[in-house]
Amino acid sequence: MTSSSDQHSATTGETSRIHVQIPGGWAAEESPRPEVEFFAFPQVSGEGVFVPNIVGTINPFAGGLHEFSASAQGHLFAQFEDLRVIDVTWWEREQGPARAILSSRTDHGRILVSVDYLFIEKGWAVQLTATMTPPSYRALRPVFDAIAASARVADHVHDGDGPADVGHQIRLDEVATQAMGLPCERLDSVRSLGVYRSSGPVLSSEAWELLVSLAQGHRPGRMAQGTPAVHELQRAELMDGTSPSEEAALILELLARPQAQITVHAHRGERATDFQAWFDSRFAVIAAGPSAGYLDHEQVADVGHSGYRQLDVVTTEDLPGSLFAWAGAGPAWSLALDEETVSQEQLMRHWTAQAEAPGSSPVDQAVWAEPWFIWTLNAAGPTSKMEEVVRVSAGDRGTYRLYASASRDSGEVSLQAEPSWTIYEHLLGTVSELVGPHS
Repeated sequence: MTSSSDQHSATTGETSRIHVQIPGGWAAEESPRPEVEFFAFPQVSGEGVFVPNIVGTINPFAGGLHEFSASAQGHLFAQFEDLRVIDVTWWEREQGPARAILSSRTDHGRILVSVDYLFIEKGWAVQLTATMTPPSYRALRPVFDAIAASARVADHVHDGDGPADVGHQIRLDEVATQAMGLPCERLDSVRSLGVYRSSGPVLSSEAWELLVSLAQGHRPGRMAQGTPAVHELQRAELMDGTSPSEEAALILELLARPQAQITVHAHRGERATDFQAWFDSRFAVIAAGPSAGYLDHEQVADVGHSGYRQLDVVTTEDLPGSLFAWAGAGPAWSLALDEETVSQEQLMRHWTAQAEAPGSSPVDQAVWAEPWFIWTLNAAGPTSKMEEVVRVSAGDRGTYRLYASASRDSGEVSLQAEPSWTIYEHLLGTVSELVGPHS
């Protein structure tokens, strides 16, 4: 193995079956795990600092890329209990098409982001797994992209002869397969595993208003001791008698003096909901109404008007992923509409009913057949305010960015496909720019 201070350094896998270029200042070492071909990382110093890295494996494989991708997704879920797959996308190599799986998970109390680069060459399935922290993702993603793009199976390696290790027939997404001209596995089951989850208490609107009042320094009088709102906060261990509890201290501090705030107003048809977060560089308080996934269930058709809040405290590193999941974003094949420009009247009709698609293509028909979750993001810090962003989460068909027409008098809007990984990057960037990265 090798390390280098040059601009680029060539390294090979343990059995010399993978050739890959690593940047200057990086090291590559033999792995104690026999199934790992190489392990590369930047040479950094400091205790307690997570060192980003990329690991390469190679195995004989006789299946197609969509089968390799489905197999890799299954192995990831088997390996990590709290895995959240953010996106599964095409990744272009000079030698041919490839896949990239973007995911996040918790490791020893901190969030890690991984990109699994997949390609098949000469009958060998190559998987390069890059792992980093959320604050470093935007800077390191291009570096890992370049490393992965340089990887190839060595010339002397004979063609592999292995099984299509999937165990079952892979279901194809017919709309995406037809649009892209290549087999695309269905991602709906992977999406369903990434729904928004919160471990915090559920508060009524009255209890939430009381909590906000406590953050503002108000204290309920003796007459309020027996009210349902006080009892709710007591059961949630946020009040001790009529005073805030020790457990509520961080929540009240962030509500009273946040470095930044995110507010999302959303609609699923006529059902309204919202997501709010108050945060600094370390922690975030989330108060969320029903999520996109929750509103998918018809039995909760009226829950969006109930005013309840799911309260949670997360690390600021986990805030982008939490909002991403709440809004119903997730792995989906990002497909452009034939008819991107529609009238506001057509858009409004889809809010209240399944409106007819303005375009006749299978993609247009599929997107307009989905129930839409329309969410508007606003974010502000102490000295800056981010541009308002409106998106449409269209279920299994992915997410579309909503733009107003350049001509305000036209009454038209544009729906442009936005890959899930770019949404996640945007949310990461929004949080980082408002409060700065925390190491």
